[in-house]
Amino acid sequence: MVDDLAVRIMADEWSAGDRLPPERELAESLGVSRPTLREALRKLEQMGLVTSRQGSGTTIQDWRTHATIELLPIYIREGKAGDNLLPLLFSALHIRKVPVVEAIRWLAMARERVDFDRLRAELMAVWQVRNDPARFIERDFAWIQLLMTESGFYPALWILNVFYGLYSGLVHDMGMELPPGDEYYGIWNGILEHCRAGDVDLAVAEATSYFDRWDLMLAHGGKPPEE
Repeated sequence: MVDDLAVRIMADEWSAGDRLPPERELAESLGVSRPTLREALRKLEQMGLVTSRQGSGTTIQDWRTHATIELLPIYIREGKAGDNLLPLLFSALHIRKVPVVEAIRWLAMARERVDFDRLRAELMAVWQVRNDPARFIERDFAWIQLLMTESGFYPALWILNVFYGLYSGLVHDMGMELPPGDEYYGIWNGILEHCRAGDVDLAVAEATSYFDRWDLMLAHGGKPPEE
C-alpha cells in the first residue's frame, strides 16, 4: 500500500500541490479501510511525499526535493534509479560512513575514558559470526553502536540509528549481504590501537580507507570494480 502510493507519486500521477481525493473516496478506490489508508498516509508524510492538515486534506509534495532518506529503498526497488543506481548506492553508503569515521576521531580524542577491552571483546564477537552475513551485519552494527557510545559522539550515533534500518534493507534488497573480508578484524583492531595511542589522523585515515574499499566491493556485488 505505502509502496504503491509512493510509486504513483514518483510516477507523477499527481503533481506537486495537488490534493489527494477525500479519505473515503481514496480508501474505496484502493480497496482498503480508512484506518489503513491513514496509516499509509502517515508513512508517506514521514517520507516527505505528502503533507496533511486537518480540514485541508492531503497535498502532494515534490518528491525530488522534499523526500527523506526513507524513500531510498522504494526508489531503488522500483527501478527509479535507472542508470544512476551506482552513484546512488555510493552516496547512500557514504551517509553511513561519515558519522562512524567522525566517531572514531572522537574516540581517539577521548581515549583516557574509553573501555578498549570491551570494544575488543565485542569486535571478537562480531568476527565469530563472519560466515553468516545477516548475523554479521546485525552484530557489526551493535559493535559500531558501542564504539560510538564510547566515543561520546551521540549525535553521530543518532544519525546512524535512523539510517541503519534503511541500510540493512538496501543491502538485502540489492543482494549485497557479503561476509567480511579477511582484513576486517585486523583493520578494526588496528584502528582501536591508533585510538588508544591518541593517533587521531592514523585512526581516521585507516577507517576511511577501509570503508572506501568495502563500499566499492558492496556496490560491485562483492568483486573488485575492475573485474
